[in-house]
Amino acid sequence: ARHLEEAMESLANQTDRRFRVYIGDDASLEPLGDIIATFTRRMDVRYTRFDTNLGGTSLVAHWHRCIALSQSEPWIWLFSDDDIADSECVAAFYELVGSAMESSVDLLRFQLDRIDEFSQRTRPWKDHPPRETTEAFLGALLTDTRRAVRAQEHIFSRRVFDRCGGFVNFPRAIYSDHATWLRFSEPYGVRTIPGPRVKWRSHAAGTTTGQRGTNRSAWLEAAALYLRWLEVFSRRHDPSFAIVFKRGGFHFFVRALSQFRPTLSPAERSSAAKVAHDLFGVGPRRLYLELQLQRVRSRLKHVL
Repeated sequence: ARHLEEAMESLANQTDRRFRVYIGDDASLEPLGDIIATFTRRMDVRYTRFDTNLGGTSLVAHWHRCIALSQSEPWIWLFSDDDIADSECVAAFYELVGSAMESSVDLLRFQLDRIDEFSQRTRPWKDHPPRETTEAFLGALLTDTRRAVRAQEHIFSRRVFDRCGGFVNFPRAIYSDHATWLRFSEPYGVRTIPGPRVKWRSHAAGTTTGQRGTNRSAWLEAAALYLRWLEVFSRRHDPSFAIVFKRGGFHFFVRALSQFRPTLSPAERSSAAKVAHDLFGVGPRRLYLELQLQRVRSRLKHVL
Protein backbone atom coordinates (compact mmCIF):
# COMPACT_ATOMS: atom_id res chain seq x y z
CA ALA A 1 0.00 0.00 0.00
CA ARG A 2 2.91 2.36 0.61
CA HIS A 3 3.44 3.45 -3.02
CA LEU A 4 0.14 2.36 -4.61
CA GLU A 5 -1.51 5.78 -4.41
CA GLU A 6 1.42 7.39 -6.24
CA ALA A 7 1.32 4.72 -8.95
CA MET A 8 -2.44 5.17 -9.41
CA GLU A 9 -2.10 8.96 -9.45
CA SER A 10 0.35 8.69 -12.35
CA LEU A 11 -2.25 6.71 -14.31
CA ALA A 12 -5.09 9.05 -13.40
CA ASN A 13 -3.01 11.97 -14.70
CA GLN A 14 -2.61 10.53 -18.21
CA THR A 15 -3.52 13.10 -20.84
CA ASP A 16 -4.89 10.42 -23.18
CA ARG A 17 -7.78 8.55 -21.52
CA ARG A 18 -8.04 5.61 -23.93
CA PHE A 19 -7.22 2.90 -21.41
CA ARG A 20 -8.72 0.76 -18.68
CA VAL A 21 -6.96 -0.22 -15.45
CA TYR A 22 -7.37 -3.82 -14.26
CA ILE A 23 -6.11 -4.50 -10.75
CA GLY A 24 -5.54 -8.01 -9.40
CA ASP A 25 -5.18 -7.91 -5.62
CA ASP A 26 -3.10 -10.98 -4.69
CA ALA A 27 -4.92 -11.50 -1.34
CA SER A 28 -2.92 -8.64 0.15
CA LEU A 29 -2.99 -8.12 3.91
CA GLU A 30 -2.94 -4.36 3.31
CA PRO A 31 -6.00 -2.15 2.59
CA LEU A 32 -5.47 -1.80 -1.15
CA GLY A 33 -9.18 -1.61 -1.92
CA ASP A 34 -9.57 1.58 0.13
CA ILE A 35 -6.85 3.32 -1.88
CA ILE A 36 -8.18 2.10 -5.22
CA ALA A 37 -11.74 3.25 -4.39
CA THR A 38 -10.57 6.87 -4.37
CA PHE A 39 -9.67 6.63 -8.09
CA THR A 40 -12.80 4.99 -9.50
CA ARG A 41 -14.37 8.35 -10.44
CA ARG A 42 -11.23 9.58 -12.16
CA MET A 43 -10.61 6.65 -14.53
CA ASP A 44 -12.00 3.31 -15.65
CA VAL A 45 -10.84 0.88 -12.94
CA ARG A 46 -11.79 -2.80 -12.62
CA TYR A 47 -10.68 -4.14 -9.24
CA THR A 48 -10.60 -7.84 -8.36
CA ARG A 49 -9.47 -9.22 -5.03
CA PHE A 50 -8.37 -12.85 -5.24
CA ASP A 51 -9.12 -15.15 -2.31
CA THR A 52 -5.71 -16.81 -2.31
CA ASN A 53 -2.20 -15.48 -2.64
CA LEU A 54 -0.59 -16.88 -5.78
CA GLY A 55 2.41 -14.60 -6.27
CA GLY A 56 4.14 -16.10 -3.24
CA THR A 57 4.45 -19.42 -5.04
CA SER A 58 4.30 -18.41 -8.73
CA LEU A 59 4.47 -14.75 -9.62
CA VAL A 60 4.11 -15.52 -13.34
CA ALA A 61 0.87 -17.41 -12.61
CA HIS A 62 -0.44 -14.33 -10.82
CA TRP A 63 0.52 -12.15 -13.78
CA HIS A 64 -1.40 -14.49 -16.05
CA ARG A 65 -4.56 -14.42 -13.94
CA CYS A 66 -4.38 -10.61 -13.83
CA ILE A 67 -4.12 -10.43 -17.61
CA ALA A 68 -7.04 -12.89 -17.83
CA LEU A 69 -9.19 -10.22 -16.12
CA SER A 70 -8.86 -8.03 -19.19
CA GLN A 71 -11.21 -8.19 -22.15
CA SER A 72 -10.48 -7.66 -25.83
CA GLU A 73 -7.98 -4.81 -25.54
CA PRO A 74 -5.33 -5.35 -28.25
CA TRP A 75 -2.46 -3.99 -26.09
CA ILE A 76 -1.39 -4.88 -22.54
CA TRP A 77 0.79 -2.93 -20.13
CA LEU A 78 1.73 -5.01 -17.08
CA PHE A 79 2.35 -2.14 -14.69
CA SER A 80 3.38 -2.32 -11.05
CA ASP A 81 1.97 -1.10 -7.76
CA ASP A 82 4.98 1.08 -6.90
CA ASP A 83 6.20 2.58 -10.18
CA ILE A 84 5.30 5.85 -11.91
CA ALA A 85 4.37 6.70 -15.52
CA ASP A 86 4.86 10.19 -16.96
CA SER A 87 1.53 11.82 -17.83
CA GLU A 88 2.12 11.64 -21.61
CA CYS A 89 2.92 7.89 -21.74
CA VAL A 90 -0.43 6.73 -23.11
CA ALA A 91 -0.57 9.58 -25.63
CA ALA A 92 2.94 8.77 -26.89
CA PHE A 93 2.05 5.08 -27.18
CA TYR A 94 -0.99 5.81 -29.36
CA GLU A 95 0.98 8.22 -31.51
CA LEU A 96 3.56 5.53 -32.23
CA VAL A 97 1.20 2.62 -32.91
CA GLY A 98 -0.90 4.88 -35.11
CA SER A 99 2.03 5.28 -37.46
CA ALA A 100 1.81 3.13 -40.59
CA MET A 101 5.52 2.28 -40.18
CA GLU A 102 4.83 0.59 -36.83
CA SER A 103 1.72 -1.41 -37.74
CA SER A 104 3.45 -4.79 -37.36
CA VAL A 105 5.33 -4.27 -34.09
CA ASP A 106 4.36 -6.42 -31.08
CA LEU A 107 6.68 -5.12 -28.34
CA LEU A 108 7.22 -1.51 -27.35
CA ARG A 109 8.99 0.12 -24.42
CA PHE A 110 9.47 3.46 -22.73
CA GLN A 111 12.76 4.86 -21.54
CA LEU A 112 13.39 3.95 -17.92
CA ASP A 113 14.51 5.95 -14.90
CA ARG A 114 15.31 4.58 -11.47
CA ILE A 115 13.86 6.16 -8.32
CA ASP A 116 14.28 5.33 -4.65
CA GLU A 117 11.64 4.71 -2.01
CA PHE A 118 11.22 8.50 -1.64
CA SER A 119 10.60 8.94 -5.40
CA GLN A 120 13.95 10.63 -5.94
CA ARG A 121 15.82 9.84 -9.15
CA THR A 122 19.00 7.87 -8.51
CA ARG A 123 21.97 6.90 -10.71
CA PRO A 124 20.78 7.10 -14.34
CA TRP A 125 20.77 4.23 -16.79
CA LYS A 126 21.73 4.37 -20.44
CA ASP A 127 18.71 4.91 -22.70
CA HIS A 128 17.37 2.22 -25.01
CA PRO A 129 18.02 2.70 -28.74
CA PRO A 130 15.01 3.76 -30.86
CA ARG A 131 14.65 0.24 -32.27
CA GLU A 132 16.43 -3.06 -31.73
CA THR A 133 16.44 -6.43 -33.46
CA THR A 134 15.99 -9.58 -31.40
CA GLU A 135 19.65 -10.50 -31.88
CA ALA A 136 20.87 -7.07 -30.77
CA PHE A 137 18.47 -7.18 -27.83
CA LEU A 138 19.93 -10.55 -26.76
CA GLY A 139 23.42 -9.09 -26.86
CA ALA A 140 22.37 -6.07 -24.80
CA LEU A 141 20.71 -8.21 -22.13
CA LEU A 142 23.92 -10.21 -21.71
CA THR A 143 26.60 -7.55 -22.02
CA ASP A 144 25.33 -3.97 -21.66
CA THR A 145 25.64 -3.28 -17.93
CA ARG A 146 24.75 0.40 -18.38
CA ARG A 147 21.20 -0.37 -19.49
CA ALA A 148 18.35 -1.83 -17.47
CA VAL A 149 15.43 -3.92 -18.72
CA ARG A 150 12.39 -4.41 -16.50
CA ALA A 151 8.80 -5.50 -17.00
CA GLN A 152 7.05 -2.22 -16.29
CA GLU A 153 8.37 -0.12 -19.18
CA HIS A 154 7.11 -2.57 -21.82
CA ILE A 155 3.78 -2.72 -23.68
CA PHE A 156 2.98 -5.82 -25.73
CA SER A 157 0.24 -6.90 -28.10
CA ARG A 158 -2.35 -9.43 -27.05
CA ARG A 159 -1.68 -11.35 -30.25
CA VAL A 160 1.96 -12.02 -29.32
CA PHE A 161 1.00 -12.84 -25.73
CA ASP A 162 -1.48 -15.46 -26.96
CA ARG A 163 0.85 -16.78 -29.66
CA CYS A 164 3.71 -17.33 -27.19
CA GLY A 165 1.54 -18.70 -24.38
CA GLY A 166 2.28 -15.84 -22.00
CA PHE A 167 5.36 -15.27 -19.86
CA VAL A 168 8.30 -17.62 -19.51
CA ASN A 169 8.13 -19.04 -15.99
CA PHE A 170 11.21 -18.96 -13.75
CA PRO A 171 11.31 -19.03 -9.92
CA ARG A 172 9.80 -15.83 -8.48
CA ALA A 173 9.67 -14.52 -12.08
CA ILE A 174 13.40 -13.67 -11.88
CA TYR A 175 14.59 -13.15 -15.50
CA SER A 176 11.09 -14.12 -16.71
CA ASP A 177 10.64 -10.65 -18.18
CA HIS A 178 13.97 -10.80 -20.05
CA ALA A 179 13.18 -14.17 -21.64
CA THR A 180 9.63 -13.14 -22.45
CA TRP A 181 10.65 -9.87 -24.13
CA LEU A 182 13.04 -11.81 -26.34
CA ARG A 183 10.20 -14.13 -27.42
CA PHE A 184 7.79 -11.23 -27.90
CA SER A 185 10.35 -9.31 -29.99
CA GLU A 186 10.28 -11.96 -32.72
CA PRO A 187 10.22 -11.30 -35.63
CA TYR A 188 9.84 -7.51 -35.60
CA GLY A 189 12.26 -6.51 -32.84
CA VAL A 190 11.40 -3.96 -30.16
CA ARG A 191 10.53 -0.29 -30.66
CA THR A 192 11.17 2.47 -28.11
CA ILE A 193 8.39 5.01 -27.57
CA PRO A 194 9.99 8.47 -27.71
CA GLY A 195 9.39 11.16 -25.14
CA PRO A 196 7.81 10.33 -21.77
CA ARG A 197 9.44 7.89 -19.36
CA VAL A 198 8.63 5.31 -16.70
CA LYS A 199 10.07 5.55 -13.20
CA TRP A 200 11.03 2.15 -11.76
CA ARG A 201 11.27 2.06 -7.98
CA SER A 202 14.24 0.43 -6.26
CA HIS A 203 13.66 -0.30 -2.59
CA ALA A 204 14.50 -2.78 0.15
CA ALA A 205 11.26 -4.77 -0.17
CA GLY A 206 11.63 -5.38 -3.91
CA THR A 207 12.44 -8.81 -5.31
CA THR A 208 14.97 -7.41 -7.77
CA THR A 209 16.94 -5.13 -5.47
CA GLY A 210 16.07 -5.96 -1.88
CA GLN A 211 15.57 -9.71 -1.62
CA ARG A 212 18.61 -11.27 -3.29
CA GLY A 213 19.71 -12.57 0.12
CA THR A 214 16.37 -13.95 1.31
CA ASN A 215 15.56 -15.39 -2.14
CA ARG A 216 19.09 -16.64 -2.70
CA SER A 217 18.20 -20.16 -3.85
CA ALA A 218 15.52 -18.83 -6.21
CA TRP A 219 17.99 -16.35 -7.73
CA LEU A 220 20.60 -19.04 -8.33
CA GLU A 221 18.07 -21.45 -9.80
CA ALA A 222 16.53 -18.76 -12.01
CA ALA A 223 19.93 -17.65 -13.35
CA ALA A 224 20.77 -21.23 -14.34
CA LEU A 225 17.36 -21.85 -15.91
CA TYR A 226 17.50 -18.55 -17.78
CA LEU A 227 20.88 -19.34 -19.32
CA ARG A 228 19.78 -22.84 -20.31
CA TRP A 229 16.64 -21.31 -21.84
CA LEU A 230 18.79 -18.79 -23.76
CA GLU A 231 20.99 -21.57 -25.09
CA VAL A 232 17.95 -23.37 -26.55
CA PHE A 233 16.49 -20.07 -27.80
CA SER A 234 19.75 -19.21 -29.58
CA ARG A 235 20.00 -22.61 -31.26
CA ARG A 236 16.58 -22.05 -32.86
CA HIS A 237 18.00 -19.14 -34.85
CA ASP A 238 20.85 -18.66 -37.28
CA PRO A 239 24.43 -19.23 -36.01
CA SER A 240 24.98 -15.55 -35.18
CA PHE A 241 22.60 -15.88 -32.20
CA ALA A 242 24.67 -18.73 -30.77
CA ILE A 243 27.81 -16.63 -31.13
CA VAL A 244 26.18 -13.75 -29.24
CA PHE A 245 25.09 -16.15 -26.48
CA LYS A 246 28.50 -17.81 -26.14
CA ARG A 247 30.33 -14.48 -26.05
CA GLY A 248 28.08 -12.82 -23.51
CA GLY A 249 26.42 -15.59 -21.52
CA PHE A 250 29.37 -16.67 -19.40
CA HIS A 251 30.28 -13.15 -18.31
CA PHE A 252 26.61 -12.46 -17.57
CA PHE A 253 26.62 -15.52 -15.30
CA VAL A 254 29.79 -14.37 -13.55
CA ARG A 255 28.33 -10.91 -12.90
CA ALA A 256 25.15 -12.44 -11.51
CA LEU A 257 27.02 -14.81 -9.19
CA SER A 258 29.41 -12.13 -7.96
CA GLN A 259 26.55 -10.08 -6.51
CA PHE A 260 25.74 -12.59 -3.77
CA ARG A 261 26.75 -11.77 -0.22
CA PRO A 262 28.04 -13.80 1.47
CA THR A 263 29.87 -15.37 -1.46
CA LEU A 264 28.88 -18.73 -2.86
CA SER A 265 29.09 -21.75 -0.60
CA PRO A 266 30.98 -24.84 -1.84
CA ALA A 267 27.67 -26.50 -2.79
CA GLU A 268 26.47 -23.39 -4.66
CA ARG A 269 29.81 -23.02 -6.43
CA SER A 270 29.67 -26.67 -7.49
CA SER A 271 26.17 -26.21 -8.92
CA ALA A 272 27.24 -23.03 -10.74
CA ALA A 273 30.33 -24.78 -12.10
CA LYS A 274 28.13 -27.45 -13.69
CA VAL A 275 26.11 -24.77 -15.50
CA ALA A 276 29.29 -23.03 -16.69
CA HIS A 277 30.73 -26.32 -17.95
CA ASP A 278 27.54 -27.50 -19.66
CA LEU A 279 26.85 -24.24 -21.47
CA PHE A 280 30.25 -22.65 -22.00
CA GLY A 281 32.81 -25.44 -21.56
CA VAL A 282 34.36 -23.59 -18.61
CA GLY A 283 35.97 -25.50 -15.74
CA PRO A 284 35.56 -24.78 -11.99
CA ARG A 285 39.00 -23.15 -11.67
CA ARG A 286 38.32 -20.56 -14.35
CA LEU A 287 34.88 -19.82 -12.94
CA TYR A 288 36.37 -19.21 -9.50
CA LEU A 289 39.09 -16.93 -10.93
CA GLU A 290 36.54 -14.96 -12.99
CA LEU A 291 34.41 -14.48 -9.87
CA GLN A 292 37.41 -13.12 -7.99
CA LEU A 293 38.26 -10.76 -10.85
CA GLN A 294 34.66 -9.55 -11.09
CA ARG A 295 34.60 -8.69 -7.39
CA VAL A 296 37.82 -6.70 -7.80
CA ARG A 297 36.32 -4.84 -10.78
CA SER A 298 33.17 -4.08 -8.80
CA ARG A 299 35.16 -2.68 -5.86
CA LEU A 300 37.27 -0.51 -8.15
CA LYS A 301 34.17 0.77 -9.94
CA HIS A 302 32.57 1.62 -6.60
CA VAL A 303 35.66 3.52 -5.45
CA LEU A 304 35.99 5.40 -8.75
